[in-house]
Amino acid sequence: TSREEVANIPVPPDTAAVTFKGSATFLPAPWLQEAILNSGEKDPVALIPIALSSGKSFDSTHVDVDTAYPGKAINHAIGFILLAWNTRHRVDFPAQKSGQT
Repeated sequence: TSREEVANIPVPPDTAAVTFKGSATFLPAPWLQEAILNSGEKDPVALIPIALSSGKSFDSTHVDVDTAYPGKAINHAIGFILLAWNTRHRVDFPAQKSGQT
């Protein structure tokens, strides 16, 4: 999955049924925090394939090797992906004015 493939997914109209209510907060697991910060990306669409790849990678090196591991990282990544997708299409980021940081 690439950023371009994610960006080309059609967005339902605002009048469409809401099937994911989302969350006001999301605390990424350490492996996901590291992947996001190391990517240097701020665009939620670009972060979606990064989260997906990172979750798959974590599972292949931890969960798939240790059957006693308590959960699947990919499920956590999917929660982030849904939040990022919703953020991408529901939030208007104001343009930065000169002189403000």
